[in-house]
Amino acid sequence: MNIANYKVKDTTKCECGHEFDIHEINGLLPIDNHGFYSNVVRTCSKIYCPKCNKETILLLKQKGQTWEILGIATPKVVENRKKVTSLEVTATKTELNTQYDEKVQTTIENKTENKLSNELICPVCKKVCKSKVGLNAHMRTHNK
Repeated sequence: MNIANYKVKDTTKCECGHEFDIHEINGLLPIDNHGFYSNVVRTCSKIYCPKCNKETILLLKQKGQTWEILGIATPKVVENRKKVTSLEVTATKTELNTQYDEKVQTTIENKTENKLSNELICPVCKKVCKSKVGLNAHMRTHNK
């Protein structure tokens, strides 16, 4: 995933006040930007905030057998002025009125191909396993 179109924040808290934790990780995506976070963050998870439903990228660092959220990223909002042209017809003449909107906000979407990691995450404790066999063996520890 290319993180260039996202605004990176050094917090785990959304603007609405929701605090993200590792239990909200939903699929792992590799980060393509070389040198991003000094190559400490190589993986991310794209989710939507449960409170405000805003698209959010969790910036993840592997910590032993699990993950740590180092920060979040939200899509950059680009402000531009949209030209609006309206045609008014009166009984005697036609006027062409051109006006500009106030600020129109456009969100830049990231169109890169989503590549999922081969790693599997335990749905109970979020431990990362590298194979299906490893995950199955780990799941037995929860059944004791």
